[in-house]
Amino acid sequence: MQATSNVEDVIWDRVLAINLSGVMRACRKVIPYFIENNGSIIINMASLVVVMDLLIRRSNWL
Repeated sequence: MQATSNVEDVIWDRVLAINLSGVMRACRKVIPYFIENNGSIIINMASLVVVMDLLIRRSNWL
């Protein structure tokens, strides 16, 4: 991890691709299955570690 001021765009793009686009792609893949089987739900979970890091000012992204 690096300070925000030192993170290159290519690294940031990869972080977003994994954390945001990856979740969206996974959700899109299962939607047809849900439609065929009379529905279901998707629960996307996230960690509070980032919030805790920000509160105690130890995050690598600061």
